[in-house]
Amino acid sequence: VGAVQSGSFDSTDVVPTTVRIAGTMRALRDSVLDTVEHRMRALASGLAISFGCKAEVQYNRIAISLVNHEM
Repeated sequence: VGAVQSGSFDSTDVVPTTVRIAGTMRALRDSVLDTVEHRMRALASGLAISFGCKAEVQYNRIAISLVNHEM
């Protein structure tokens, strides 16, 4: 689930100065959450460098990993 916000419907032919991307991520292990966070930061940084702009990543861990225990 996610969202992308940028530009304006009033001027669709203008490149926006800011783009916001948001979403949710869930995993069964903390190590997967660590990997996803690391890759998101690396991808944002690499894309920003390639386009000559800057990126800021805010990665908020709101929920803990889901761990099912067998009974």
